[in-house]
Amino acid sequence: MPPGIECKRVTAVPEKDQVASFAKAITRDEFGRFYWDERRESEVRRSLVSAMARVKEERRARAKLAKQKKS
Repeated sequence: MPPGIECKRVTAVPEKDQVASFAKAITRDEFGRFYWDERRESEVRRSLVSAMARVKEERRARAKLAKQKKS
C-alpha cells in the first residue's frame, strides 16, 4: 500500500431488531408449519378469549330461557 494511505476495516453490524427479525425469518423457513411466534400466540389467545366469551354468553342465554320456561 502506498505511504500516506490508511486502510480502515469497516464492518456492518445490523441493529438488534434486524437480527431478531432475520432469526425469526430463518427459523420460520426452517421449521415451516411448526414455527410458533409471539404474534401467532397472541392471535390464538385472542381467538380463545373471544370464543370463551361467546360460549359464556350463549350459556347465560340458555339458562335465562330455561328459567323463563319454568316460571
